[in-house]
This record gives sequence, C-alpha cells and structure tokens, in this order.
Amino acid sequence: MMYCPECDWQLEIAKRMVRKDRKQRWVYLYAPNHYRISDEPIPKKDAISVYWMPIHQMVAYSFRPKI
Repeated sequence: MMYCPECDWQLEIAKRMVRKDRKQRWVYLYAPNHYRISDEPIPKKDAISVYWMPIHQMVAYSFRPKI
C-alpha cells in the first residue's frame, strides 16, 4: 500500500468513527486510487487497521498485510 492523500482522508474519517463508537475499522484499497472503510476485515487485501486503545484513551492504527 503506497502513500496517497485520499488514504489519509479516509484514515481521518475512520479515526473519527472509532473515537465516536470505539469499534475497529479497516481502510483498504478498493480500486485504483479508491479507498474504502470497512467494519469487517478484508482478508485478501492490504489494509490499515484503526482501533481504540482504552488504557491510553486514544485511537491508533497499524498496517496489516493481506493474508
């Protein structure tokens, strides 16, 4: 997964969603230059996992390669 401004925008949206309801989200490349946010993991695609860290009271994210 390469750097893309659209991906940053989707990450910001996912962070706000996670901060609001504390549910984990995945940002993944759906089509060339088109990213989506999902509530369920997409196993055959590279994704960025956005999740809530309750001890630190903050949102974190990490890259997850395709399985």
